[in-house]
Order: sequence, then structure tokens, then C-alpha cells
Amino acid sequence: MGEGMMSKDTETVATRLGRIILARPDYVDLVQRTEAIVAEYFLTHKITDEPLHRLIAPGLRFADILSHSDKAEHRERAYALIAMFQELKEQQQLDAESIQRLEAFSIAVFSVLGNFPGLRKLEESDESDGYQVPAERLFARGFKEFHQRTSDRSSVLTDAQYEIATTMESVDFYSFSGPTSLGKSFVIKNFLKAEVQKPQLADACVIFLVPTNALVAQTANDLRKLLEGLPTVNVAIYPDQPEIMKRLFATTVFVFTPERLIRFLNAPNRSIKLLIVDEAHKIVAENDSRSPLFYYAIDETVRSFATKLIFSSPSLSNPELFLELFGKSTGGSMVVRERTVTQQRFYVDFIDREASYFSSDLESERILVESVEQMSWAPEEAVKFWANGAKSLVYANTPSKVVSHALSFAGEENVEISQQVHRLIERIGREIHPQYYLIDVLKRGVAFHHGKMPVAIREDIESVFKSEASGIDFLFCTSTLLEGVNLPAKNIFILTDKYGGGRSSFGKLDFENLAGRAGRLTEDFQGNVICIRADDETWKDPDLQIPITSPTEVTSFMVPPPKSKGRKNYTDIAKVLQGRSVSGTRSDQQSAEKYATILLAQTEKSHASLLSQNFNEKVKDGSKLLKEVNDSLEVSVDTVRRSPEIEPLTQDRVYRLLKNSADPYVISSVEEISFDSILGMLDTLNRVYDWKDKESSGSRDLFRKNADDAERVRRLRYWATLTHQWIKGLPVSALISRSIAYAEKSGVIYGAGGGNPYQRSVFDPNSKVHINHIIDETLSNLEYGVGFRIPIYLKSYYDICVSLLGEENAGLDLSVLIEFGTTSPVGIELQQIGYTRDSASELWRKGPQHLQLSVEGKIAHLNVEAITLDQNLSDELREETIHLLGPRAS
Repeated sequence: MGEGMMSKDTETVATRLGRIILARPDYVDLVQRTEAIVAEYFLTHKITDEPLHRLIAPGLRFADILSHSDKAEHRERAYALIAMFQELKEQQQLDAESIQRLEAFSIAVFSVLGNFPGLRKLEESDESDGYQVPAERLFARGFKEFHQRTSDRSSVLTDAQYEIATTMESVDFYSFSGPTSLGKSFVIKNFLKAEVQKPQLADACVIFLVPTNALVAQTANDLRKLLEGLPTVNVAIYPDQPEIMKRLFATTVFVFTPERLIRFLNAPNRSIKLLIVDEAHKIVAENDSRSPLFYYAIDETVRSFATKLIFSSPSLSNPELFLELFGKSTGGSMVVRERTVTQQRFYVDFIDREASYFSSDLESERILVESVEQMSWAPEEAVKFWANGAKSLVYANTPSKVVSHALSFAGEENVEISQQVHRLIERIGREIHPQYYLIDVLKRGVAFHHGKMPVAIREDIESVFKSEASGIDFLFCTSTLLEGVNLPAKNIFILTDKYGGGRSSFGKLDFENLAGRAGRLTEDFQGNVICIRADDETWKDPDLQIPITSPTEVTSFMVPPPKSKGRKNYTDIAKVLQGRSVSGTRSDQQSAEKYATILLAQTEKSHASLLSQNFNEKVKDGSKLLKEVNDSLEVSVDTVRRSPEIEPLTQDRVYRLLKNSADPYVISSVEEISFDSILGMLDTLNRVYDWKDKESSGSRDLFRKNADDAERVRRLRYWATLTHQWIKGLPVSALISRSIAYAEKSGVIYGAGGGNPYQRSVFDPNSKVHINHIIDETLSNLEYGVGFRIPIYLKSYYDICVSLLGEENAGLDLSVLIEFGTTSPVGIELQQIGYTRDSASELWRKGPQHLQLSVEGKIAHLNVEAITLDQNLSDELREETIHLLGPRAS
């Protein structure tokens, strides 16, 4: 927990004893020997010959004393000792008497530490007979169990969680950080549940800000389960709330990405009383072009509303930075260092055939383990051996590698799987494609998970992996798990030190965030992180990359620095405002463009900020430049700020082009939507926004770099086809089937051989490789191209048309139709209520009699009871209805 400096004269006896213990050679030797025994068993499954009672007895006494210390390091060492001994017990290396003593001491130590998840796990298999837990420990535990209850009295907070919760309640602005095992989300959700029941939240809302769309659905579903007993509160993921929801629910909890929060702020429908920022380090993440959007969304919120502000982040040494960034008090911050699940970290090198582990001592070197026979095995077989039947995550850095590794690992032999998995397989065949590789690996006890996949399928995969009875014990995944998806496991195997699709290695913070998934708070005392080198391109510096380190410091070019720091960021912004090119990475360029838009918006509103203050200090005549740019723009700054993803001068150029056009291209009605009209719109965007430059330089852009005119025309027609079919409401499975049919008709497929994604080859309809390549390409292009890149331009174009032509003549806002994947106003409203796209379509198609519409065509009433009893509707739809509305709309 957070702690101040303590002199030797004022420290407690337990703290002084703890300091002495950590310096004792016999303590150091005991820890090293125990770690070695645990590590060797993990790698070889060999039982030690050493008499372990000689380690257990003194080790438990050390843990008992250390647990009473005021220093976080001492308490963490106490827990680590208990966790290692519990691991020996799981490895069946302890005799009965040692187990009894261990259980009694574990209860005593965990009672002092306030580790209630650990206590619950111990009590599931109480083996402490013969050893009495001291009465004062039981009293201390009872006292904490009474006072540290959650707001609904259903659970007990750990000491660290309780300190966070009580401080969070008492201050308006708060920022805290801690390891993954702290249970940060649990603390925040407990706090949120209490807040939404307060009278001042009536006719108001809470914003829960998350970094990615992948997290939106999971967080919303978790919150719906948490709040299902509160009839006046609903959870929503879209900025626009239908009138029926405002009528039924007094308070709304919105789960947004920064982009959706910015849209909400353009036309807020409820006042914001609480803003919770999860994964707050994303606000200042380097090489992430979305960081400026985080900053802008939060800055606009705290300027517009008197909101309580909470930041939660992984293990950072300076969480107060986020409060400084937005000009708030730095008093409400806390760093939690204690881990409620320990980890043993391994480095296994199949190139040099060496296995090693890292000691918990931060200053210790990596320790080799001799004679590990498994280093001569195939890596897939070694991973199965080391997992030893426990739930295990396997990380690879791209979706294609995830699928490839999962297929190789799964082999050819089917295993026994649960009915839940059989239902998932049927759903995948129905909603994606019967030949999708995910079906093959699920039958063999393996799953994979990445950001391209439909949200509902990802959620089902997470559910079957969490289930002990599913038969799915291995989950191959990408860095989606880095973004906060709550999916821990006993083991995590990390196959590469690379992050994302590029060649850059993990930063320490991102690595810790991923490795932190090893060890489940309520299931394990210790987790295992196994970093695997199977080729020459990975793990260049494992001794620096892998060991557990102290919390990481994060920086921002806005928060006060040495004079020279961050100057390039501001000169890059100035270059954007001057229409000059920006050197550096694509991410550097995009970040500078976004900050230029934000800076103009702040200047136009006379909003003082660290961004504007530093810009004026670090850029010669910075304020003059801002005024000149503001004065030169014909497009309004209000229009520009609605699309911060597009730099101001580009938006101004588009405004001037449309202003001078005799007839700007618009699609005026749903009836006009066709392939040709969508192609016409995309061709217009291509010309006015200069996609040849803006969308042709990265691997995920709409066009290939250096594509010739013929290829660009062909690619534009592809995007028009996919966009048109999506807007018209075709399900994902139909889009995939049509893409396969087109490849079969044309006889051509692109990029199926790996490497160049535009390499042309002959399509083989009998090739599962070719079929799955089209499945992956379609899913990826729906997620990123149609679902993300194209709507950015459509929204900007629509806003500019509104400013020029008026809303009645600006045509359809196609970005909205893409977001919901339908042209049906009722279908859109059902999704705004909370239904998935497929369920909304099914309800309007098969159960319109259960909906009552107003004269304006809005949903005035939903007959929840009739929907849940209608056997013609799918189980998924009926379950969603209960989950979203319960009895409240009947």
C-alpha cells in the first residue's frame, strides 16, 4: 500500500524485525532454495529429495513476523513465502504435518494482511487440524470482515482495496495504480454501485471510459450484472439514449471509448456526475495515436461538468501525473505495490536449449536449471507438459500468428468438451462460417481470441475458457488482453516480446500488464509467466525485459519537465498548423494532427490548459500562429473539433471545396442507398480528403502504398461493396459467404500466401487455408476499415455539409448507419437500448408485435414478458431482453 518515509526511531518493532529478517543470510538462502525447488518441479515435475519441513518451519515464522510490518515490501515478502509453500502443497511435495502447519499459519498471516480472497480459498479445503489460529488473529480478521465489507455487504475488501475505496469516497479527484492482481476493477465497480444509488445521480449519468471497443461490451455486461438489482439504473454503450430508456431509468452508466465520449459531449443528454478512467496510462502512451483523444475527451468533460474524476492504472510509480495533467489536486493519489497473487517467471530458450527462472529478489540474476529434458522436445509438447492441466493463456502478437500457433498446438485429436462448447461451435458455424479454424481447435480443447472477431463470439470464448468443466484449457490470444480484458489464468506463455504487428518490443509497462494475467485472485496463490524463445528474432534482452521490477514511471510532454523536454511535440503541432510535413513515425504524425485540432478548439474557447501554455512557451510566436490559423479557417472550429482525428487544414480544404461545388455529393434518403451511391460517396471522400496520401502509407490503411490507379479503383469498389452490404443489415456470415463466392467466381485471391497482402494467386474453393484467409480478411476489414476508418471521414464530411447546407439538406449521416449496421430506425433504437445488432434485427423481423411505436416511429413500449415467452425467438435474444430490461418495461 501507499506509505511514507519512516525513520528507524519511529518504526514499529515488527518493521524493525522485518528489516533484520530480509538482511539475514538464512532467510535469503531459504527463499532461494524454495524458489529453486518450486521452479524445478514446474519445469521437470521431479519431486525434491530435500526435507522440506526444514524450510517450512522457519519460513512460516518469517512470514508471520513480516506480515505485521508497516512496510509494503515486508508484507509482500510475507505473502510470497506463504504462496511458495502453497505451491509446494499443490505440487504434492509436502507431508501431512507440514500441510496442517502451513494452513494454520496461512490463515493467521492472511488475516493480518487482510487478504480475504486468499482466506476464502484456504477455507475451501481447511487442512489446519491440529494447529490453533491465535484468538487475536481471529478477532482482527472479524473486525476487518465487518468494517471492510463492500457497499452491498456481499464481499470483503482487502486492506489495499479498502484504503483505495475509503479515499475514493472522500475526495473529488483521485488516481491510483497497482498490479493486475490488486483487483482494481472490483474496487471501482463496488464504488460505482454505491454512487449510482445516491439521490444526486437522478437524471444524471456516470461515464466509464475504456481504451478499446473490445472492452466496451465486456465492461457493459459486467456492470449490468453488478447493477441488475437496481431498477432505476441502466448501462448503455451509445451516446444517444432513446426516450423510453430515459423514462424507465433515472440514472445511466455509459461505457465509452474516447471517440464515443467526444460524440456524447457534442450533445449531452444527461449531466455527468462521475468519470471513471480505466487503463489511464493510455492517456500518455507513447506510439499510440489515440492518446490525444483520451486527453481531449477527459479535458472537455471536466471543463463542461462538475464531475468527480477517478483514474485507475497498472503499476505506475506516479499516478498523480493524471491529476496534474488536468489541473486537479495531486493529494488524492495512491500507489499499491503489494501483490495478492505472486508470480514465478521463467525464460525457456529452445534455440540454446536452456531453461531458467528469475528470483523474487529484484537484484538477483537469472538462474539456470540443469537437465531439463523438455528443452529437447517440440515447444508445443513442452507447453502442454508445463501447463499440467491448468488454465493457460498463450500470447502471440498478431491474429494470424495466434491462429497458426493454435492450429499447430491443437493437433488432430478431438477431446471431450462440454455442451457449452458444442453450443459455441454451432453458433460460430451459424454466425461466421462452418469452416472457420476456431471450430477445429475448439473440438481439440483449444481456443483463440483476437480483436477482429465479433464481440459476441469473443465473449463466449472467454466464458468457456473460464469454465472449469468446458474442456478448453488453452487460449491463444493477442494483446487484446493488454487492454484490460479480465481473463486471468494460472499460466501465461509468452511466445514473443513483440507488441502488435510491428517489430517493436514491449515497453515494460505493457509487458507487466500482460504478464499480470498469470495468477487468478480468487483461484491461485501463485501464477507462472513463461517466456519462450523459439526463433532468433525474439527476446533480445530477457534479463531486462522479464523480471518483476518496481512500478514504472510514466511521463507526458505536457507535465512539467526540464525545459527542453517535449519541444518536438510542440514543434510538430506547429508544423501541422502551418501545413508542413511532420517527421517521425506515422503515430507521431497522427498524434500531432490530433493535438493541433485540440489546441485550436481550446484556443477558440479561451480554455487555458497545459497544452496551450506549453505550446506558447516552446513555439516562437505560438499564440500568434494560433490566431492566424483560427482567422484563416473558413470552416468553424466547432465543426473541426467534432472530428479531432482529421487535422484542421484538411477539414478547411474540404469545406472550401464543398462550398465552391455547385452540388455537393450527398445521399438524401435510405431509398437512395445502393452500391453505386455508396461508391460515389467513397469516391468523393477519396478525392476531397486525399486518401492517396492519408490512407496509403500504413499496413492497415484503406489502400496499399504505391498502388496504381487500377488497383485503387478495384479497392474502392471492394470497400463500397462491404460498406453497402453492412449498412443494408446483412449478417457477418452472409458477408463472408459473399466474399468467398466472389473469390470463387473471379478465381482470384489476394495475400493468401502470407507476406504481401496484395499478392494475387488462384483461388481454390476446396482449400481451408483460402477460405479462412477470406474469413479473416472480411472480419478485419469490417472491424477496422468499415467500422473505424471510413466512418471518421463520413462523420467529418456530414458535419461540414451540415454547416454549409443545413441539416435538412446535408443528407444521411452514413457514419451512424455504419455504426449500427442497419438502415432501420427501429433497429438502431433497439441497439441503443442495448441489444446486439443480430438480436435487434431478429426482434424487429420476428417479433414486431412485442413493440409499440409512437406516431413519430419511436419505441414507446416493449413487452418484455411476451418477448421472453416467445418460443419463435432465439435463446440469445430472450436472455438479452431479461438482462437489459427485466420486468421494468412490461
